[in-house]
Amino acid sequence: MNDGKHSGGERRDPCGDTGLPPPGQLQPPPMTTTSDRACASGTLVADGDRWLLMMTHGRSILLDVAPLDPSLTHQAVSIAGRMRVPSDARRDAALGVERLVRHEEIAQRAYAIYQLDRGGSPSDHWLRAERDLLALSSAGDRPRNVRTTAATGAAARPRNGLVR
Repeated sequence: MNDGKHSGGERRDPCGDTGLPPPGQLQPPPMTTTSDRACASGTLVADGDRWLLMMTHGRSILLDVAPLDPSLTHQAVSIAGRMRVPSDARRDAALGVERLVRHEEIAQRAYAIYQLDRGGSPSDHWLRAERDLLALSSAGDRPRNVRTTAATGAAARPRNGLVR
């Protein structure tokens, strides 16, 4: 499930119905700061001491994130955060990562949702799981927790696999 598609072969919208801009619209406005929420889905790539999120169609986003576990390189992930535009024109804009969840974790949560509620499509289950794990409400509220589950490992996940 980490290929950007659910079992039906359709492409998932990583932002779901959260009201956040889709990944293709993550370019920041020409200003020094922005509070616009964003979410994106893609593959993590280490570029020296920087991390990039490689998305479809060859697009990439520079990530503003604390050092991540090197085992996350080439992992499919979904990210929620805010675009950060530095005042120094020599620096690149970056997505400030507030939550990062591996697609493997989203797939496990989506399956748990399917088992609890047999209604809905695989895409519905995926989007709900992604929203839950990224700690987003359907209104696009600020994440409840800013730690990254993928970087902190199993300790960041509740024992029963469900978000509290």
